[in-house]
Amino acid sequence: MVEIAVTSPKKINRFYKEVSLKQEDEGWHLLLDSRAAKTPARNPLCAWPKALADKIAAEWQGQGEEIDFLQMPITRLLMTVLDGNEETITFWHETPTRFIGTDLLTYRAEYPEALQALEDEVWNPYCEWAAKDLGIKLTRTTSLTALPPLAETLEALEALSSALDPARALILALACEMTGSAVLGLALLEGFTSAEEVFAASHLGETFQEQRWGEDAEALQRRANQLAEFKNLQLYLGLLSSRDN
Repeated sequence: MVEIAVTSPKKINRFYKEVSLKQEDEGWHLLLDSRAAKTPARNPLCAWPKALADKIAAEWQGQGEEIDFLQMPITRLLMTVLDGNEETITFWHETPTRFIGTDLLTYRAEYPEALQALEDEVWNPYCEWAAKDLGIKLTRTTSLTALPPLAETLEALEALSSALDPARALILALACEMTGSAVLGLALLEGFTSAEEVFAASHLGETFQEQRWGEDAEALQRRANQLAEFKNLQLYLGLLSSRDN
């Protein structure tokens, strides 16, 4: 499982008044009362491009009397990248290949027909896109037996994932874990559709059952929280891709 920086709900007292940015060769450094901020591993909290640095600064400036890192999602993602070592970054790169063999979109409902039709309607466009544009082809089955990925699919996925920088490798790894699908993770990374649509596709079976048997308040809240986290991945990706640098 991919670990994100600062997962504890514990808050600390705000110890600074002013937040600013200082540009240096490697990017924009976050300054708290003119002192360089650090990551949990004591690395400089430095971002690039400028749009990402501005968002980080805004999260720090937006804290009240206490600092709540759980309300600073982009800062936590950046810290995770900055503190990533060779082992953890390799794990991120390898995560998609761990999901492709049991990809959510491979396993289709045996019944009822309404769910089968819904899966075809929602999931097939992702499968067709991945096969055509990325060379990643999924087989489909109604059996629960794991299907090994096609050799050419595994090769294409490994090549795509290994070429990613650490930040995008982290985004893809987290998206795979949150959706249970390498294809849906790639759909988020490649901008095939919105975070909301990708997330909804990954919970298709769950929402189908709710429509038939009724909703559960706790499940709805849990899914809403997960969607917020998933949308933060898309936000982080957009900031990384900003040309305002």
